[in-house]
Amino acid sequence: MIKPGKAKWLSAIVVVGMIAAAVVYRQLQLSETVDRFREICRKAEKSGNWTKVVETASQWTNVDPGDPLPWFLLGEGRSHLNEHSEAASAYEKIPLDGPRGFDAAAALMKVNFQYLNKPLEAMSLADQLLEIDERFADARRTRIFFYAMTFQRSRLLEDISAAIELRSDQPDHYVYLVSLEELSFSDGDQITARWLDSAEENVDLQVAHAVHVARNTRALFLTSPSESLKAKQASALIAAKQLHNELPQSSPLLDVLLQAAIEEGDMNSAEDLLASVNAESIVDPVLWLWLGKYSRLAGDMETAEQALRQAIKLHPLGWQSRNELALVCRATDRLPEAAELQKIAAVGVKLAEEIRRLPHVSEVSRGLLNQIAEYAIQCGDWEIANGIFRRYPPERK
Repeated sequence: MIKPGKAKWLSAIVVVGMIAAAVVYRQLQLSETVDRFREICRKAEKSGNWTKVVETASQWTNVDPGDPLPWFLLGEGRSHLNEHSEAASAYEKIPLDGPRGFDAAAALMKVNFQYLNKPLEAMSLADQLLEIDERFADARRTRIFFYAMTFQRSRLLEDISAAIELRSDQPDHYVYLVSLEELSFSDGDQITARWLDSAEENVDLQVAHAVHVARNTRALFLTSPSESLKAKQASALIAAKQLHNELPQSSPLLDVLLQAAIEEGDMNSAEDLLASVNAESIVDPVLWLWLGKYSRLAGDMETAEQALRQAIKLHPLGWQSRNELALVCRATDRLPEAAELQKIAAVGVKLAEEIRRLPHVSEVSRGLLNQIAEYAIQCGDWEIANGIFRRYPPERK
């Protein structure tokens, strides 16, 4: 006969055993279900049936919401179906520091930047990804394009230099270097307008949009002058001036306003604008170019030369700065140096003209890249030349 105390003890063992068996059974069921979902997704992904991937991954997330794989597959499926907001929501479920985290963050960066017009969120992800892997080309490319589009020239130069050193550079990066002094995008006003929809208070985006509008209306007016375009150009400059009153030390705004002032011969306005340059702005080679141009026109050749040499030091491929320095050398009777500077600047002018004719910066040819490399050698910038030659060795003549 079993005593009562021992009976309770045996009952407890039985209960624990039943619970353990149930847990094991449930885990086996879950494992079988997950294996089935994984196989269905694998086959659907291979055949390009993204609707099936989404359907299966959605079921999978309900069964095992802590597994990052179904969330990643759900994001991939939504992306291929152009359901970008839903894709972003799926990718956001995956922690960066866990399995699939890096891949999910990279995909989310792309979705935010290219489809959802959320550049600030994309830039934040790019920064985090580069902290993990500084060679990650997609994140570096995202930052470089953003810096180019927002005229953050000093940061653009730093990131391109880092990309070349780490061998994550892209052909279009070299196009930006040749175009740096006149950086512009025909669709820049449209892109930044969409970006502003998601971050209307961001001053970098406000500035970038105002500068793109001013540059593009000026380009249209120069190509096809008309009274309506003249009025649009004047309106764009007024908007830039109003924003400059709020942000007097913004390099991109100073750039576009200095160009307008010097083209109009308004030296007083140019002087006032240059007086607002701060310590942060002095790393921008284009502002040194404008100081050099202003000083030359004002007859101060010493200041002009110092400013232009600083512009070239910061950006050796600056053909406008070299051409301006040639004018200073000619004005001070240093004709051989002036001739050499103009010879190099003429190569830069030719390259810039070819770049303007490109449908898109990504469509730069190997031949044009080799020409940029040869120009970089003439400018004494072997980092740029070697970066191109590493990718595209010089063709035998």
